[in-house]
Amino acid sequence: MSSFKRKTPANATPALPGTITCAGSPQTTLISTGIPSLDDILGGGLPLTSIFLISAPDPHSSYGDLVLKYGLSQGLLSGHDLCVISDNGKELVEQSMWLSASVAPISSIAKQDTKEDTENKIKIAWRYEQMKQFKTTITSTSSAEEDYCCTTFDLTRLIPSPQIDSCGFEDAPFRAQTLLKRIENLVQESASKTPVVPLRICIPDFATASWGDATGLKVATFMHALRHLMRRFPHACATVVYRSSLFPGVENWSQKLNWVVDASITLSAFSGDLALIAGFPAYNGFLRMHKLPALHTLSIPSDKTSALRFGEGSGAGGENNLAFKCTRKRMVFETLHLDVEGGVGERRTKPAVHLSESGGENPLRLESTEKSPMPAENGSRVDVQLEGVSSDLAGSGSPEKTKKVKKKVVFHSDRPDVYDF
Repeated sequence: MSSFKRKTPANATPALPGTITCAGSPQTTLISTGIPSLDDILGGGLPLTSIFLISAPDPHSSYGDLVLKYGLSQGLLSGHDLCVISDNGKELVEQSMWLSASVAPISSIAKQDTKEDTENKIKIAWRYEQMKQFKTTITSTSSAEEDYCCTTFDLTRLIPSPQIDSCGFEDAPFRAQTLLKRIENLVQESASKTPVVPLRICIPDFATASWGDATGLKVATFMHALRHLMRRFPHACATVVYRSSLFPGVENWSQKLNWVVDASITLSAFSGDLALIAGFPAYNGFLRMHKLPALHTLSIPSDKTSALRFGEGSGAGGENNLAFKCTRKRMVFETLHLDVEGGVGERRTKPAVHLSESGGENPLRLESTEKSPMPAENGSRVDVQLEGVSSDLAGSGSPEKTKKVKKKVVFHSDRPDVYDF
């Protein structure tokens, strides 16, 4: 009898459109966030039946909304149902990015880049030809199935108007029971469709002024009830943008919310700190991961599969520091690297001032290549007499240094373990 066992039954339920199976947990179904590098950090994508919390503490930027827009665009392209719970939800969708004019799958773009690199190949030493090129982010996926789930979007293009009509928009008065009931009815309606497609619930303005008097306890209770609702329906997930700087309650509640969500990250922008802007000019902010998704498993799949967090040998070494940046056409998450020491903009405009040894009264003195503009004969002399110090000692350039007595060691041949100092 053969010991071979089929991992999945023959009559398995067909996969939902625009989804993939998690490599670290076969029972978990993933959808893409629209950003390949963020999918890699989360372990392949965002799991269904989960809540993804994006904290954006900087009031001067909107990077949290930008990540949310990527998810909206990816959901529309994949044919998913969308529900935006906000006062200005339609404006948020209209401002989302879309595909470039000459769109192509990610795998074809990677093959084209490889072909161009082969044609423009530079002859180098044979020992370095097989080495991989150094990369700081994830730009492509490894299978055609994943290419269908994640697409490269262009920030300079907006979603066409016909695509926006497929979204549902809900007002956001903070009445927890009423809003949860409306979300439940919406999820049940989406589950009754044939065929069933994933449902993305987006809350861009969570617990802001438009929600009314939202205390920390009410916010945590609402999030816990929403998580329970997501667990009941295997085809839905929620993404929540939380602005801690605008939260009327206590800041410590932002840490407590991590216990009632499945994944939580913070986008700490540099817009309010000039020192960080000067120190890291190539990035727009730090990425802090508070909690990573681990559904249907005790271990975190991202610890084994993420190339950005641990490099090519995932889990072999220490975890990398991560940052994000926005270019003209896209947003990417990369490993954080320091620039060249001194900075690219450093330029010496004055002669160097250095310490040098010279014979004379002072053993160390500052020397400069500049000549003194004042002649020596025009200068004045000031004598300083210290109280309690003789004139001979005060006039000398420096006191004589006392020589240290060298220690002597005597070794006993008859007793090798004894030393005399």
